[in-house]
Amino acid sequence: MVSDKRATNNQFKALQDKILKQKASITKDVGAGGCTDFSNYQFKVRLIHGLALAERELLDLDSKVDDDY
Repeated sequence: MVSDKRATNNQFKALQDKILKQKASITKDVGAGGCTDFSNYQFKVRLIHGLALAERELLDLDSKVDDDY
């Protein structure tokens, strides 16, 4: 899942960039056959999912901060 939404707060943008880079790196690794076995594949997919959830929470928080000001 690729997010088109970008954080507006500079600190949130920096964190979102780190999350997106980690997601892209792991996704590229999985796509290139970097998983040693099915267990490793499951682990990496869970990491990607966790990073996606973290990004969604970050964007929700960014939106809430914008609404408060």
